[in-house]
Amino acid sequence: MSRLLMLNGHVELDGIETGGGGPERKRYAITAAGVTDVESCLAQPEPYLQSTLYTKVVLAPLTERSAAGLLDTQRAEHLRLMRELTRRKQGGDFADKLICDHARFHLEADLHWLDLTAARLDQLAQEVRN
Repeated sequence: MSRLLMLNGHVELDGIETGGGGPERKRYAITAAGVTDVESCLAQPEPYLQSTLYTKVVLAPLTERSAAGLLDTQRAEHLRLMRELTRRKQGGDFADKLICDHARFHLEADLHWLDLTAARLDQLAQEVRN
């Protein structure tokens, strides 16, 4: 555990375990301030974050480049990642399945956006020129 976290009062040293012939192991515990911060974090909704991909798609025509290749490359990468997540999910435990589903659903939404954006590239280029 980093000293920074300990200095911020989120965790504290809870004990040192010895035995078994190995090195000493430090055990840490969350402090009341740490619990408060976790509760506050869990209570806050996540903001919508602008995608780097969106920025690249808009930047391409602004710099007189085509975004079509970028979209094709990104689509191929998303499909590769989806296949990888499917394999991971098949052999994973419940937590793996949850995180893989979360990631796959985001990738699927991105794929829909990629297709829609590809169909609108001419319009985007016109908007950027004006």
